[in-house]
Amino acid sequence: TAHDERTRLFYEDRDTFLAVLMGECGLFRWNAEGENRKAVIRLNGTSDLRWEELFPSLFTLVPAQYHDYTKHFDRMERFLDSAPSVPWPENYYLTFSRSENNSKYCLQVLGMGGNVAVVFRKKPFPERFWDYPVIDGDTHDLRFLDPSPCIVGLSAKGRARTEETGFTVDV
Repeated sequence: TAHDERTRLFYEDRDTFLAVLMGECGLFRWNAEGENRKAVIRLNGTSDLRWEELFPSLFTLVPAQYHDYTKHFDRMERFLDSAPSVPWPENYYLTFSRSENNSKYCLQVLGMGGNVAVVFRKKPFPERFWDYPVIDGDTHDLRFLDPSPCIVGLSAKGRARTEETGFTVDV
């Protein structure tokens, strides 16, 4: 599959991988602009790679709005830091992802003004969770438009609907 080929390239031929990524992002941006739309790119669909470290020039070479979810607290700290020692790309937005074992970090992210995505087993979502407002994250994936701080409620999909590890929240 294309996913498998990209993964192989990422690990075996990083230069070619980055050239392909830049080409795909550039083409996507070009097509979006041709339709009078803003290019919005989510780099991590099934991964949690640190693009800001792996290929920081992507964000300036292919200007677009980038966004991702992460479970790495140190990435969120850097993203939310108003005066980082290493600058964060202005066009790269992160939302922290709650898991079954990172509630402490979720509360820290919220306290720092960031947003946290929480997977709920079913709708309706609660109005508040951990005393923060909950928005319906299923309406769109443009997380950079969300108010902050808030909980981004997401509906459980696939195996998350029946899992019992604590990843999915029942209310």
